[in-house]
Amino acid sequence: MRNEAKIHVVRCDKTVEELRDAELAQQNHRASRGGDLFGIAAEAVRNHFQPKAGQKRYVSVLLLDAHWDSQAKLIRGHAALGGGDGEVQLAIFGSHALQSYPTCLEEVPLAFTDCTRTDTAFVANDCNESGSNWEAANIGIGAHLHETGHLFGCPHQESGVMLRDYTRLNRTFTCREPFSTRTKEPGQRLCLPLDECAWHRLDCLRFRFHPCFRLPTDPTIGTDDSVQVWPVDNGNILITAPSGVAFIELFTEGDELCKAHIEYVDTNGFGNLPRQIVVTESELRERLSSDRQKKKLRLEIHSAGQGKRCGWRTSRSSRPRRRDSSCRMAQWPSAAAALATRRWKGSQPEEVAAQERLQLQDAAHGRPHLPRLRARRDRVCLRGRDDADVRQARRHAGRKRVPARHAEGRDTRSFRLEATASPASLAHAHNGLMASPSSSPAEV
Repeated sequence: MRNEAKIHVVRCDKTVEELRDAELAQQNHRASRGGDLFGIAAEAVRNHFQPKAGQKRYVSVLLLDAHWDSQAKLIRGHAALGGGDGEVQLAIFGSHALQSYPTCLEEVPLAFTDCTRTDTAFVANDCNESGSNWEAANIGIGAHLHETGHLFGCPHQESGVMLRDYTRLNRTFTCREPFSTRTKEPGQRLCLPLDECAWHRLDCLRFRFHPCFRLPTDPTIGTDDSVQVWPVDNGNILITAPSGVAFIELFTEGDELCKAHIEYVDTNGFGNLPRQIVVTESELRERLSSDRQKKKLRLEIHSAGQGKRCGWRTSRSSRPRRRDSSCRMAQWPSAAAALATRRWKGSQPEEVAAQERLQLQDAAHGRPHLPRLRARRDRVCLRGRDDADVRQARRHAGRKRVPARHAEGRDTRSFRLEATASPASLAHAHNGLMASPSSSPAEV
């Protein structure tokens, strides 16, 4: 049973005439609804499978009503698209090359060596690259495989199936290649592994951690797919992921395809992925070609739980030396925002804003006091202006006085008290905050 594909025949609520409307044909450049076939197929799939909330479906669709219109020179009822909305991931492709497909495994070598010429009076020569039966099989099967890659989240790559290397898909199943009408040249005399069509390494990494390709013997991956990025000093970047950091893609400004990457997968394909790594800017730029090392750098960090986070870093040559320089990766989410995505059991997210001249009112005694802050997860900064507040804060918290900047136009002394607080303490402090309307806000 593992060698048999499970096929569902799904009917939609459209008629054959509606599906073959020229306004729906993707290859019709004047079509007003060239992408609507994807929505029609997605609706039919949802009605057939009835996915429940939170349940994902991965479906590759062959449109059986595709038809070659020899008079209009147009493939009707066909579109090559792949993607989804997270609930239903879909790939669609027409069946206009189905006559060239093998009907069983035993016919695979015969299908990819069949030199029968394509008669455009009856069947299509798709993209003028299907001049013979074996080339039509390459385009039909390979392009559908390309869209299935999009279904699983694969973007276009420098090489492989996710480029257009599927025009030589036959070389994976045969050792010699027939005459090619596409190149007008004799085919490859000896098909070596390097000449075959293959998946790009980044595609393989995506498949390795995708739930559809997971084996029963694979270690369990947590449900938390988040990726946190913490820019630190000296051009270093701290990256954390509860499910493990899988790989990092490197792009420079103007790049549409990834040309360099860093992977953290061992030779076994899985192993113990690091949950925390530190990368340096120089390490990242060394992996780029010399003509791209000074350009603006973009990272896409992928976790084993299928999570992803993107961010830019400014070019090395244009980086200023000021403290407020943009080289601190301003487009990354801040550390505080990243930490806010974590949850304690039974807790709810809150935003606490403190102001200068804060007082914490004790409801029981009617006098100001500071709560004892004991946990280590969050930092709280309290600012005041009165010496009594300073003494009281030092007495209760037991922390050294840290000088803070004087407010503009004031010569009074100020203090900055740093302590740690648990979520419960933060909630208690938040409920007792009383701020002067004239004071300026300070971040907590």
